[in-house]
Amino acid sequence: MISIVASELYRFATIRSVWLSVIVVVAASYAVSWFGAAFWGLIVGAGTFAVTANVVGSQFAHRTMVLTYLARPNRLVVLAGQIIASAIVGALIAVVSAIGVRDQPGLVVAGLSAVPVIAIFAAALATIVRRPLWLILGFTGWLIIVEGAIFQLDYPLPVTMFLASISGKPEQLVKFCAWTAGALAVAIGLARRDVTD
Repeated sequence: MISIVASELYRFATIRSVWLSVIVVVAASYAVSWFGAAFWGLIVGAGTFAVTANVVGSQFAHRTMVLTYLARPNRLVVLAGQIIASAIVGALIAVVSAIGVRDQPGLVVAGLSAVPVIAIFAAALATIVRRPLWLILGFTGWLIIVEGAIFQLDYPLPVTMFLASISGKPEQLVKFCAWTAGALAVAIGLARRDVTD
């Protein structure tokens, strides 16, 4: 398991587009943190989702997951390694970008708690969808159309629960964790499907 987590962390660190994306997310989060902790939480959460979805989903899109599964045939162990690595990277992005937040320390703690969860959520969804661009566009459309326009961020849907949890409502983080657990359950259920699907 440690070797899989190390391999995934190595992938996050060495793929140029990924670490450039991480730098952009950290810089953007730091820049908007001057407007308050809520802005910081929104940008760092959305950016972490995109980075994680890109790293995990690209392995399927570019068929490099075949090599990973040849080296480690137990797909659930590989999924667990991806989840742990995604949570670590999400936590690191949140901690580094939180340096610029000057107010509302309670919201910073809420963001530091919620960002690793959204990284796990993104990794689980990337395992299900397997196409990072589709996932990121779908996530954006879901937020704007379904949760924003139709339900007006008023129902306990996943992105709404994330936004509520970074706004200092810790009970909503529990609901977001439930959505994440549901996504993980689906990812586990679909782990055995063909890599070329």
